[in-house]
Amino acid sequence: PAALLHNEQLPTILELAIQSIAGCGGEQRSTRAALGFLSHFFGWQSLRLSQHAQSMFSASANSVNEQLAANGPRVVQECVASLAGGPQALWPALSDCVISIVTAVMNASPAENETPAHQWLRQAMMQAGGGSDSGSNGGGRMSEEVCQQILGLLTHLLKQEGLKGRNKAKVLLSDFARISRGEMG
Repeated sequence: PAALLHNEQLPTILELAIQSIAGCGGEQRSTRAALGFLSHFFGWQSLRLSQHAQSMFSASANSVNEQLAANGPRVVQECVASLAGGPQALWPALSDCVISIVTAVMNASPAENETPAHQWLRQAMMQAGGGSDSGSNGGGRMSEEVCQQILGLLTHLLKQEGLKGRNKAKVLLSDFARISRGEMG
């Protein structure tokens, strides 16, 4: 982790990973690799790391949080847009990335239900799902109320400890994808 955490090119590395999500045109292996990298980087606190790696990340937490604040909105936007319009095979990796970012921000924020990640996710969901914040009705596929319900449920699930809440959150994001595609009502 030291080579990454103390690398002056870290912003460029993150930018390349984000561009890989946006620009791979559905190429699944490279997109999945970029999503995995971003999920693990931003969600390092939920990983089982060695004591040494944990202490390195802890010492660099401010740098990671700065990168999260700078890149989080765009990563969430790309992931949610891909959930709504990308290949279904990427839904688990896209969901993991969103969950890692939202969880990291929730853990760092004193606010319970209205963190910056909630705002990023709400805006991305409204745009991808066709709600009122999108500037068009997107075919009217998803109301603002449904987006709010999904966001509330997601927050509740991520507050649950362990794998069970995370797995349910992934299913919920898959349901969001189906609703936004008009496959589920």
